[in-house]
Amino acid sequence: MHAIAVAVPFFFLLMGVEALLNRFRHGESGYQLQDTLNNLACGVGNQLVGLAARLIPLTIFGLIYTHVAPIHLPESPASLVFAIVAIDLCYYWFHRAGHRVNLFWAGHAVHHQSEEMNLSVALRQSWFVQLISWVFYLPLALVGVSPTHFVIANLVITLYQFWIHTETIDRLWRPLEWVFNTASHHRVHHGTNPRYLDANYAGVFIVWDRLFGTFVPEEEEVVYGTVAPLRSWNPLWANLYYPVGIAKQALAARRWRDKLWSLFAPPEWRPTDLGGPVTAPEVSREAQTKYRPSASGATRLYAALHFLPAFGAAVALLVIHRDLGPWQSLLVALWVVAGLQAIGGLLEAKRWARPFEVARLLATLGFALWLPGPWAAAPLALVATSLPALAMFRVGLTPGAPSAAGQQPAQAGQQQPAQVG
Repeated sequence: MHAIAVAVPFFFLLMGVEALLNRFRHGESGYQLQDTLNNLACGVGNQLVGLAARLIPLTIFGLIYTHVAPIHLPESPASLVFAIVAIDLCYYWFHRAGHRVNLFWAGHAVHHQSEEMNLSVALRQSWFVQLISWVFYLPLALVGVSPTHFVIANLVITLYQFWIHTETIDRLWRPLEWVFNTASHHRVHHGTNPRYLDANYAGVFIVWDRLFGTFVPEEEEVVYGTVAPLRSWNPLWANLYYPVGIAKQALAARRWRDKLWSLFAPPEWRPTDLGGPVTAPEVSREAQTKYRPSASGATRLYAALHFLPAFGAAVALLVIHRDLGPWQSLLVALWVVAGLQAIGGLLEAKRWARPFEVARLLATLGFALWLPGPWAAAPLALVATSLPALAMFRVGLTPGAPSAAGQQPAQAGQQQPAQVG
């Protein structure tokens, strides 16, 4: 059974508890529908790409462990504890590179694009950074960490970081705050406040930040998001926005060394002929204008209801993909991604969204031919109810707010004036 698929009910349970506590304490849930759906859409895409992408690191890690490593650590509890600590240290350096090297930031930035801080943000993950992040963990194979412990330790570190994406939990007992990464420390990491940038990269143990000089305590109120905001509910564009910005900067640079350095420079770097390095401005929650394009109640309801089958199909695919052929798995994954794209486009009233959604629904009829027996009724019912809803309730026709969805900042090549905590 896929571990993340098993964890999904607990994720949603804890998100519900967080929303209820926020409602009780502050009179609002702390969740915004469009933002939450976009967070989850990015997480779904991450897991679908991961079905294939994870084969790369596991295969290479296993080969190095089997044929190159001079020692093999015993698969004991002590070795597992060592693996968790060692992998967390590797994660610190991967995460730090993810904020200080454009090539890595182009992927990791997806996780920071939400302008909220709640547990759904933990699930907002890049689709493509996992294709290169595994390089940071290869030294562990050389010191004898087994592939089994590598997988388990990575899962522990990943699941640990779910609970720290919240404003509901205040500071903990000081000894815990000193050793472990907590919600307070991680709020700082997600801040666009200039004093919070380049801070608190830890996964589990905040001692790495204290040791390597990147720890910053939570003091002033945190402003979330990215310095150059995404301004889109499109999950694919969320993953392409910064790579496109880097490419534009490289093309605009005059010197070849600047074009190449655009891949490896820190995000605030700019070539001299493009104005030189930039700095992050001072921010406050009062001055922040969050991305909130208008959408009708019918559009929001349609988006929420259609997210459910897409999300359900994705979770089912995580569980049964080994029983499906690669082409069947790919078709299901593409159908899920198409649904997530349509939802984002409808919420932004994009011109392409309604024709795209009609085409997706018609393609959904193909599932009725593929699925056996009574299961074929599900896609038929989805299409039969959705097409009339699109027409009758003018879903996706509400014009967006003045800040057009998906619009890049004035200087399109500027991914981040400074890396976002």
